[in-house]
Amino acid sequence: TEHGIACSRGEALARFANAHACSIAVCGTHGKGTTSAAITAMIEAAGMRVSDILGAVPIGRTQPAKHVPHDKYLVCEVDESDKTNTFHRPGILVINNIEEDHLNVYRDLDDIVTTFENHVRQCLAHGSRVIIHHAGIGAPLLYQKLADCDGIYWVSTQMPLDDADLRCTISQPNPQGQCRLTLCEPDGTLTQIVPTLGGCANAQNIATAFAVGRAL
Repeated sequence: TEHGIACSRGEALARFANAHACSIAVCGTHGKGTTSAAITAMIEAAGMRVSDILGAVPIGRTQPAKHVPHDKYLVCEVDESDKTNTFHRPGILVINNIEEDHLNVYRDLDDIVTTFENHVRQCLAHGSRVIIHHAGIGAPLLYQKLADCDGIYWVSTQMPLDDADLRCTISQPNPQGQCRLTLCEPDGTLTQIVPTLGGCANAQNIATAFAVGRAL
């Protein structure tokens, strides 16, 4: 502050991430940490170098952030609570879901949806690829607002979406609490995943991560 160059944590993250050749910004009201960690794990499993900046410590690690020299990708968990997510111009913008939250900053649900809409449009103009999971009460509103936009990859699980690029069904939990995830792509390709993490919400997060893997 005394040098006149102070900025918020969120804006500092955006400046850092925007300088990377291919950052992946994971936004949305819920599940950002799980989704971001899953994306990192998938990229690593594919044999590619990836760094990340997360809000929590993933299973098997001791730190929430990891730097890999000469990385190809940087995965960032991006918080929308103070609207600093709108500073990001990533290689891939991911919106996991939209709910009514952070009403100390946003006026109402429409304000939240409009902020995400503006961010998507700015990222599309920048050349970012955009993946949106049609989940949460704000998702149908965002879908309507972005009806004129081409190039958005839509994922659908809990809400039907006729022109979804990835349709997902989630089974009831097995005795261990795990939900089988069946993913259907436009060409009819089916993929089934049983996430190690239990619960329907985590299955939805894995569906979003799967969509990012397909984009890569």
